[in-house]
Order: sequence, then structure tokens, then C-alpha cells
Amino acid sequence: MCIRDRYSPTRIKTFDDCKLKYKYQYIDKLESDLITIERFRGDIVHDVLEEFYKLVKGGHIKPKDWVLGKYKELWEKNYTDSVKIVKKEFTVGDYFNKGIQCLIDYYDNYKPFDQAKIVDTERLINFDIEFNGIKYPFCGVLDRLDWNDEDNIFEVHDYKVSNQLITQEEADNDWQLGLYHVALKEKWPEI
Repeated sequence: MCIRDRYSPTRIKTFDDCKLKYKYQYIDKLESDLITIERFRGDIVHDVLEEFYKLVKGGHIKPKDWVLGKYKELWEKNYTDSVKIVKKEFTVGDYFNKGIQCLIDYYDNYKPFDQAKIVDTERLINFDIEFNGIKYPFCGVLDRLDWNDEDNIFEVHDYKVSNQLITQEEADNDWQLGLYHVALKEKWPEI
């Protein structure tokens, strides 16, 4: 987890999205127990992929049924009625099933999971960005960092559960990916 006094991609996105939310969360340090169903589903999918890739890194590739079973187990263990559904046209089941479909699509697309070597999962990175002679401390957490021997590059994987893929233009302008690139260049200047 990032140190609260450091900047992060999440802090920047919060500021871009809503200045008042940024003030409440990062200046006033007000806590909120509101969890939306989208965030809940995303967290569960993220946790499943994190556990799966730790096993893959150790040479143990679990079958798709294991991935889906882990998702169901974590969902049932952690879901409560306090999770907020904003879009009333969708049910809890709709969100659950969307997570299942995301994992099925992901598994089918990346199987046999040998495209690159897993360097780390949930890697905390700390780095500075200098602007006008002032250093600003940043941090972030890489969902997964891989090394691709074929292309001789690091790959940063950031799990997202949304209704559509981002475009190349959106990826090129993404704060999070850009900052992670800066962090990796600071740690490994030759990459």
C-alpha cells in the first residue's frame, strides 16, 4: 500500500474526476465505507488473478474451473447488502455474471500463460518526479510485472473490469501507465 503522503495514479485520477472528492479523501482525510458493486467486482476479479498468477509464477497453472470457483468463493465470502448498486437496471447477479464472463474471456485469451516471465505481482514502487527543481514523491502498485524475452521488454499488467477495452489513444494518455513507465525507467534505466 502506498504511503498516504505520496502522490499516486489513484490520487491524480481522483483529482481529475472530482476536486471535492479529492479534498475529502486526501486533504480532510475523511474515510468512507461506501463500496460500489463495480469496485467490489473489480476487487474480487483482481484478487483471483493475483492468487492465480502467484501460482503460475511457481509453475502451477490452475484450470479455468479453479479460477471461476475462487471467484465464486470470494464473492460469497465478502458480499454484503452494504455494497451499493447505483445502476438499478442491473442486479447483483448481473454483476456477478459479468465478472465470471470477464474471467472466462481472460483465461481463454491468455491460456497457456507462457507469453512472458512473471517478475512480480502486487509490486509496490516508489519514485520521484522532478519538476522545476522540486521532487514530488510518487508510489504505485503494479498488479503484475512481466519480462518478455522475445521483445526484450517489461510488461506492466493492470487488471480492469469494465464493459470495454480502452483505445490505444486512451492508453497513451493514461496517467497510471505513464507513471509506472517512469518508475520502471528509474529502477532500470537500461530498459
